[in-house]
Amino acid sequence: MIRYYFPVMLIVGANLIYQNSAKAMPGQVNTFFGLTFTYIIAAVLSATIFFVGGHSDPIQVQMRYLNWAPFALGVSIVLLEFGFVMLYRVGWNISVGPLVCNIILAIILLIIGYLFYKDIITLTKIAGMGLCMIGLILLTRK
Repeated sequence: MIRYYFPVMLIVGANLIYQNSAKAMPGQVNTFFGLTFTYIIAAVLSATIFFVGGHSDPIQVQMRYLNWAPFALGVSIVLLEFGFVMLYRVGWNISVGPLVCNIILAIILLIIGYLFYKDIITLTKIAGMGLCMIGLILLTRK
């Protein structure tokens, strides 16, 4: 059971750090300079974990396993982080901005899951999507 919920706890914990860090990014710092520094830290940490973590194959073999996904993931992470820093800089509250983004994302992913990955959409999921939309309307009302 712990193995099943550990990724959820990790994502939630990391997202708490992430959102607070994005909100705290100094306005005087160029966003892409801040992201460059962020990725230097991430690269050093990732490389350290890779080399210390007892990887099974040499780098040359690992390189052959790569496809388009790491490139797309890298681009999406930069855009995601830029988007969140900008979200806060234009005035969104930390309690509302990410929630609005994640509700919209959940609705879109439900549709993508059905269309491309053969996920099953039940009445319960449709009701949940409807509640998400109602929540979105309530969250964004001024």
